[in-house]
Amino acid sequence: MDASPTLQTYTAPIPDAALQSAGAIMRACFNAADAEDDFEQRVAEKHKPLLILAELDTEPVGFKLGFELSRGVFTSWLGGTLPSHHRQGIATAMLRAQHAWVARNGYHTLLTESANRFRGMVILNLLEGFEIVGTEWSLRRQSLGIKFAKRFGSGSA
Repeated sequence: MDASPTLQTYTAPIPDAALQSAGAIMRACFNAADAEDDFEQRVAEKHKPLLILAELDTEPVGFKLGFELSRGVFTSWLGGTLPSHHRQGIATAMLRAQHAWVARNGYHTLLTESANRFRGMVILNLLEGFEIVGTEWSLRRQSLGIKFAKRFGSGSA
């Protein structure tokens, strides 16, 4: 890791500036088919959202966004690091911060998905204790999605 990112954690209501930064990073990370045109609106519709924004020298370089899916279950929905900042440990720092927040806030299960083509994220999820619980082919994206789950609290690995 070149430099440790500063991580800012936001819960509802998430400030507009933080959402705009996350949206800009998302659009820089994903192709047009994956980018969400109505990103800010879709975040506003999520129940108990959590945004972790990574900054280097006050420049937003990564984000991790999740929300409560149901009682005790949190889902890590979207995330990314600017391509110019890949392989610097930023995604790992955000993932670990999210997992710590999820555990502190009483969730017993964390769900996430990744496209198979994002091999670095697939490997990171496995290294950080997720189990593969399913797959799904996306006709729209023409790619395989991998579903992961991680358990917290008693009975977890």
